[in-house]
Amino acid sequence: MLGIFKREDCHYLVQSALHIKDFEFVDCKIKPKEDIFFSILADYKVLEISVRLKTGVLSELNFVIKSVPEKPETRLRFISEVRAFYKEPLLYNTFLKDINIGETRLVPSCHLARVNDTIALEDLYGLGYRRMSIKKEFDLQHCELTLENLAKFHAKTLILEETKSSKWTDLYPELSFETLFSDNIDHPGFHFLCASINALESIVLTYFSHFSPDVCRDSIAMLRNLPFYLKPSVNFRNVFCHGSLNSSSILFSHNLNGDPNDIRFVNFSCSRYTPPTCDVLSFLYNTTSRVFRDIHQGSLLTLYYSHLSKELEKKSLNLHNLIPWSEFEESCKYYIPAALTTALINLHINLLPDNTVSSILNNSENWEKFISEDRSEIILNAYCNDEVYRKRLSQVIMQILEFSQL
Repeated sequence: MLGIFKREDCHYLVQSALHIKDFEFVDCKIKPKEDIFFSILADYKVLEISVRLKTGVLSELNFVIKSVPEKPETRLRFISEVRAFYKEPLLYNTFLKDINIGETRLVPSCHLARVNDTIALEDLYGLGYRRMSIKKEFDLQHCELTLENLAKFHAKTLILEETKSSKWTDLYPELSFETLFSDNIDHPGFHFLCASINALESIVLTYFSHFSPDVCRDSIAMLRNLPFYLKPSVNFRNVFCHGSLNSSSILFSHNLNGDPNDIRFVNFSCSRYTPPTCDVLSFLYNTTSRVFRDIHQGSLLTLYYSHLSKELEKKSLNLHNLIPWSEFEESCKYYIPAALTTALINLHINLLPDNTVSSILNNSENWEKFISEDRSEIILNAYCNDEVYRKRLSQVIMQILEFSQL
């Protein structure tokens, strides 16, 4: 009936949510609910629990369940080998557990997190939180709210490190590994990156041949250098970064006028310890148009820095002593190649048509070929036939090619 969940798990969840021990189970069931979150590295369901309280009142509780996919086997093996479902449950049991202390709420409340198994989160969907359509670009309001809360999120690391006089990686060494973009040829993430590069190179050579061969070659080299940008920096201050901020990992609630008024960050399996600029820029390049960035990027970077400063002031810390504005500006320039390449790699997968994604996630051979071998045909087909896909990828590819000309 409950698959991965046992009765004692449900009992624990009820106790955690209601803070009571005296109740009677009425019913428990799990329903698929992929439209809540999305990740190629996990499956999502809703656990519905009905209990009768000591007073006789019937209480209905819902939890969002994130779990390791049961099939296909090749997908399960890949997730296990990159340790995606090792990192995130451990984060919820350690660092993320303290993120929501106080008035600030940045991540979902986690009621249960088991390594290589299951995460049970509060039902954000039932509370009115929704993810933006992956095909819809963010407007200024959504960007401002995201960066305001991202500043609060990053401030947690700086405050912790200054309080403990230790680096985050020293406090959480077991979480300081790269999930996907590895430069180790024996790591599955290396082959994932190679398959990504080969597919994107096929687009560049087919549709952007008006650029010189040298520029095309340099643009592909930029993609190959991505793993080196995503290591902890020796030149800039690092923080715990989400690592994959896009439409699938940010949930918004909205007021009656349709304006965003709250946010939660989800999907932490690709998190890493890098300069905060990595999160800020990759978020903007993942979710906005080039025209939007040309107009608003400067003011949004200033907004983020201002909110980060305000968060640190609450703890009597001066941001200018930790990350001077000049250093922040320099890091923004340095990490543009990383932002462009991570956006391109994310978008060329996340923007694929739903039926294509489904055929990949649910078929063992399709998954293996797509993730680790050759996805060029699928990517070229989507680029040729899907206008939104072509437009979003072309914007980023053009910027990479133009950057390579500098």
